[in-house]
Amino acid sequence: MVDFSFPLLLMLAAVTSTVIGLIWDISWDGIMGKDSFWSPPHFGVTFGVFVACLAACGAVVQATRSGVSNAVRIRPLYLPLGAAFVLWGGCAVLASGTLELWWTRAYGLFPDTWSPPQILYTAGIFALSTGVFFLSVSSRNTVFSNTAEAGKTPLGIPIWRHHGPVVWSSALILTFAATATLPYNLPNLQRTALFYTVSCPLYTFLLVWTAQGAEFRGAATLSALFYTGLSVALVWILPLFPATPLIGPVYQPVTHLLPPQFPLLLVLPAFFTDHLMYRVRRDAWVLFVLLGGVFTTLFLASQWLFSGFLLSDGAVNWFFAGGGKHCPLYMQIGPERTEFWGQDQSPLTLGAVALCALLSMVAARLGLYAGRWSCRLYG
Repeated sequence: MVDFSFPLLLMLAAVTSTVIGLIWDISWDGIMGKDSFWSPPHFGVTFGVFVACLAACGAVVQATRSGVSNAVRIRPLYLPLGAAFVLWGGCAVLASGTLELWWTRAYGLFPDTWSPPQILYTAGIFALSTGVFFLSVSSRNTVFSNTAEAGKTPLGIPIWRHHGPVVWSSALILTFAATATLPYNLPNLQRTALFYTVSCPLYTFLLVWTAQGAEFRGAATLSALFYTGLSVALVWILPLFPATPLIGPVYQPVTHLLPPQFPLLLVLPAFFTDHLMYRVRRDAWVLFVLLGGVFTTLFLASQWLFSGFLLSDGAVNWFFAGGGKHCPLYMQIGPERTEFWGQDQSPLTLGAVALCALLSMVAARLGLYAGRWSCRLYG
């Protein structure tokens, strides 16, 4: 058995720094503008990526010395799958920086939301966070398979020591997913079919994957709680720092860093995901039908109502940071900041809701497969 405890904890801290740096970078660019490649949030992301890759190299050295038979073998090295994902993701993120410099010189700033540099950057951070999840699960599986008593006590240090990294890494994936899909999940868009078509299958898959792969009750709920806690902490902390625009044009009177969007309400759907996973036989087709249908119903109802509140005067405070008051300096916007957008172009009809539910059911099935496969990972 290979003990990846130290490299794993180092990777968790590094990827946490990367995800926080990404959200900070969005806030920074919205107030300061794209001033420098080596701005503080960029440094936070790059530092996190660098440390994660170093920790992954440490895991590779440990696996090579121990000759782990089920690792990815690139002679003479043995790469645990999670470490391989982290190394690929780190290289992709660093390469995207160089590509972005060339791309902006050729096409200007913000040429496209999904330009090639942004796609590579997004894929890299997703690979980083997924790699840490894989390494957390494989480390947990290895410990439990080699310790007869491990995992049999419902509460206790072994449970939290080995399940904690799994839940936290899945929360980082949730946080990154919400950040990467930000152009589609603004409160103003949360009454459109597009928002639910993107969000319902995405979060159904991630929560079911977590619930199945973590192998303990409440995993999806804890992951959603950690995502919510990390997100609201940034909503409350970032606006405490004063900021002044460094480039123009400036259309918004800004004096402090922008708060990120208030997190999506995933805790209730996650709770019912956990509940269904332990109430319905996992090999029954009715399970993924229920998982997809229940998630779509709860998520649609909660976000439909909550988005109206976030655009109202009641959300104009430090806690929710809503009311359409926090816009990037370069955005020219008037009263429509508190209105819903895109309802004519993407109406939320019964057919659209049915499509969201169907996609969520398919995503739940895929999440079950991914979770079962994760349970077979060993380090």
